[in-house]
Amino acid sequence: MNRYATSCVAVMAVMALFLSACATNPTVDTIPAAAPTAPVDVSPQAQAPASTDPCELWEPASRDWFELTATQEAEGETAIVASYLLPPSDAPRYNTVLELCPGVWWAVTYAGESRFIDVDADVWSVGPSLASSGTVDTVSAAGVQSGGPTWGFRDSTLAVHAVYLSDGVLDTAEECVRVDVHTLALGDLLASRADEPLSTEVAYQSSPCVSYTAAWRSGSPLRTHLGSALTFAPKLGSVFLTIGDFHLGASSLGQAVAIGIANTEKDYALLSAESAALGALVEIPTNGDSPEIVAKGLRNSLGITADGNGSLWISDHGPAGGDELNRYAPGANYGWPYTTEGEPYDRSSWPANPDELPAPWLDIGDAVIAGATYPTLSWTPAIAPTAVVDISRDASSLVELAIGGLRAEVILTLSIDGTLVRETGRLDVGARVRDMARSADAARLLAITDSATLFVINPAKLR
Repeated sequence: MNRYATSCVAVMAVMALFLSACATNPTVDTIPAAAPTAPVDVSPQAQAPASTDPCELWEPASRDWFELTATQEAEGETAIVASYLLPPSDAPRYNTVLELCPGVWWAVTYAGESRFIDVDADVWSVGPSLASSGTVDTVSAAGVQSGGPTWGFRDSTLAVHAVYLSDGVLDTAEECVRVDVHTLALGDLLASRADEPLSTEVAYQSSPCVSYTAAWRSGSPLRTHLGSALTFAPKLGSVFLTIGDFHLGASSLGQAVAIGIANTEKDYALLSAESAALGALVEIPTNGDSPEIVAKGLRNSLGITADGNGSLWISDHGPAGGDELNRYAPGANYGWPYTTEGEPYDRSSWPANPDELPAPWLDIGDAVIAGATYPTLSWTPAIAPTAVVDISRDASSLVELAIGGLRAEVILTLSIDGTLVRETGRLDVGARVRDMARSADAARLLAITDSATLFVINPAKLR
């Protein structure tokens, strides 16, 4: 038991209350621990004005804390400072992690269970529960692949004192799917009670909400490609949201054949419509102005960040190869579903001559499309990129990014100097990296994996 733990005699009553309130994992002990110190000293001072910073008003001692279960200590010169099991939850996967205040982190499962985490004190606390706009349960509908961590809460970002969360919405009332963005005040989140519902406001709903009821949709159900990455760009005063193609784009020729070429053409027309928030980047101004679609042509973008110079960097999944890093430009079209630096998954099973395919425009590998913006960098074989985080030393011309990988099970680093882009390293973590977030002081990078592991990383040793 570390220096934050209390004696067994002092905490028996707390254990009785919280082992029933907290979801337990049989492989993880919920060991009560003392509260970490507040991020800032908030002792009252004579004549001092009242603080309006939620982080200064937060009282961690008002919460009950439990020990994190360590799985790895720092060894030698590795970039991994420590690793832990993520706190127990009913839902099997956490989808996002975020620093709320200096040293205070927040992780959320797709089902809306949340946990406060302090990796300096090696402790965690039960946070409030959040409600998705849709269902995360399995539904009886052949046109959508339902149930599990694809749906529900997917990513988060902090814009000054407001928290934004993306939500993959399976709307059973309207029988369609979309992406919502919820907001809540940071002060309300910090003041919330353990496991109690916390209300949010929906700041954005994507349109159209794509129907899954057509009989032919069962040949290729709506699934997985929701995107839903979020970032706040301070220099632009906006939150940016990626939205995937909802699996409307033909990742294989067999997919197009399964629903019919005529229906594939309908889906492509929907994806291409300038007013459709599909395969798109959406700007959500924090001043209350109306959101707008600012770029198109994405497939399944799970990562976005704003660097210190104000540029936005977006990761995207290709089909068989052709994973991308894109630099945002207003009005850009990144090419999907008409071109990719990869190939359809089953391309080798079809004739090489495009004219012998069910439709020649399905031959998308390295297709030349007028007006398309091609990636800053691409990967073949695929790495399945997720979170993108700026780990630059300062706001100079040299940009350094960390990118998580699902398929590659790595955190890779890039150096971008003007038009020169190079990969500078790969940290093998041996698990699918779902999300990452950097501390405000740039001293820590936290990564969560689909294996319920939390890594604490020193960004300076990634470079």
